[in-house]
Amino acid sequence: MNEYEQNQIIVCSFFTEDEYYVAHAAKLRENLEKLGVYHHIVAMEKKPGEDWADICRKKVGFLANVCSNHPDKKVFWIDVDCELLEIPEFIVRSTADIIGFQRSFGSHRPIGTGLSVAP
Repeated sequence: MNEYEQNQIIVCSFFTEDEYYVAHAAKLRENLEKLGVYHHIVAMEKKPGEDWADICRKKVGFLANVCSNHPDKKVFWIDVDCELLEIPEFIVRSTADIIGFQRSFGSHRPIGTGLSVAP
């Protein structure tokens, strides 16, 4: 992937300020910087009484904001506790924004987002 192609992508994620996620956010940022990929990874406030599912439901609005703030880029969501070893060719060549889920989930439906790929 050349520099022009790298500049066409933005990898995004958010995390709550729990120790586990803060550490993974730092690791993901470092990972993406080594790959030379532009990224937007931010802390998401966890309000009293909110649980994991409440936080996950914020993904759609977060993604909508990233897309509107970066209309010239392909948006790729990755869970903050994941790592990219490389940017797959299908992402570079895709005309779609992409959201990825960890394999262990099996299905995204239990968290209520219903969003897999946006055209």
